[in-house]
Amino acid sequence: MGPFRTVVLVAAAALGCGGGSSLDNEPIADAAAESSSDAAPDAVSESAQGCGNAALQAAYPSCLQSSGDEGSCIAGGGAWVEVLGGQHRCSCPTGQGGCVCTSNSTCLSHCLAPYDSAVGSCTGVTQGHCAEQSVIVGEYCAYTDGKGFVRFSFDG
Repeated sequence: MGPFRTVVLVAAAALGCGGGSSLDNEPIADAAAESSSDAAPDAVSESAQGCGNAALQAAYPSCLQSSGDEGSCIAGGGAWVEVLGGQHRCSCPTGQGGCVCTSNSTCLSHCLAPYDSAVGSCTGVTQGHCAEQSVIVGEYCAYTDGKGFVRFSFDG
């Protein structure tokens, strides 16, 4: 990742924005179309319920629904952040940062693993960690339904 101020990018499934650009020949999936992370929080599997901050997890759906403007975002528990292109988005805490996951069904947002550019692919990645926020920046191996972990570049 380059030098970022508080520049962050929207987690595609959490706020409905697709995105990504390929830096190599590994396909980058369309997160809005293929991710199940927009599932209702009560659809999150049992394995995520025992990990993280239960109060933030319970507040996550309300935060996402109040994310249309800065005032409602902050009142709903989110942080108003600048994304690339000078736009602003509400970044809602999931309460699951660091919780181990093997698919998006265990996370309120995305199931992510570090992308190692030296390796150049996500081959062999079988688990990650739930995203801490609804807004994500950078390149990751992100779980995609039907494909496992694939390279995503979240660039709004």
